[in-house]
Amino acid sequence: MSKGFKKLTKDEKKARDEKRMNDAVAKVLEKMESGETLHYVKAVNNIPEGVKLPPCWGYSFLNRLIIASHGTADARTFKQWKDVGRSVIKGERAKIFVYEPVMIKKTTEDEETGEEKTRSILIGFRLSARFAVEQTEGEPVEYPEATLPDFPMIEVARRMGLEIRAEFFEGRSYGSYNPVDERIILRSPDATTFYHEVGHHLHNLILKAEGKELVGGQDDAQEIIAELVGGCLANMNGVAWSVENIAAYVKGYNGNAKRVAALFPVVEKCIDLFMEKAEEFGLAEYAEEVAA
Repeated sequence: MSKGFKKLTKDEKKARDEKRMNDAVAKVLEKMESGETLHYVKAVNNIPEGVKLPPCWGYSFLNRLIIASHGTADARTFKQWKDVGRSVIKGERAKIFVYEPVMIKKTTEDEETGEEKTRSILIGFRLSARFAVEQTEGEPVEYPEATLPDFPMIEVARRMGLEIRAEFFEGRSYGSYNPVDERIILRSPDATTFYHEVGHHLHNLILKAEGKELVGGQDDAQEIIAELVGGCLANMNGVAWSVENIAAYVKGYNGNAKRVAALFPVVEKCIDLFMEKAEEFGLAEYAEEVAA
């Protein structure tokens, strides 16, 4: 027995495993109940075809949700990391536990032919520990390249000087905007995420014209403005969007009715600026068509 590990009784092991199971599902439910369902499901399922993938990307949907809810895109067993030249950092312990099927082989005799047939039967599930890539060190991990969907209006955003890059979802954010480099990174194929980040850029351009700049971090007002702009742009493009998700997002940033009303003039300025840019780039006809 390794030093520092207590030998558990059968009942203690059962209680520990039940807690781990409950914790794993609770983290998933927390994401689902926060109004992020649409983004979360699309991001987790954004798996390319025909390329070599990390083992966990082929797991069941629930297990991939469990892994992503821990803020990582890649989690493997101790041995699986060893096999690719990486090792778990000293002192790190498994925090991710996925559901692993328990199968038994059962042999039956065919009543008509008398032949014996063996088949695998699922009798339940057990917990299996995984270590996130962030808990390991060693050889670099090669991942397939994420692809960027051809969102409506994406050309307008590019012509505004935005660099738009795709990455795979790491469980933390669906997208981000860097006002210094004027770069958007998308970790979800969901169009409303793209429009949200474009909303940040439009807001940034308006502030710069006034001699101001965006506040660093997750500023409440900035997030509310970007989400409302994103919803408007999605609606203009006929893209599926969720009023419930937007409402939950805005509420999460202390957005009550009075505050939202006060921020709408800025939202309107952002939309007007986008349309002005579309006209400037010779894309106004397209923008007006989708807005109709």
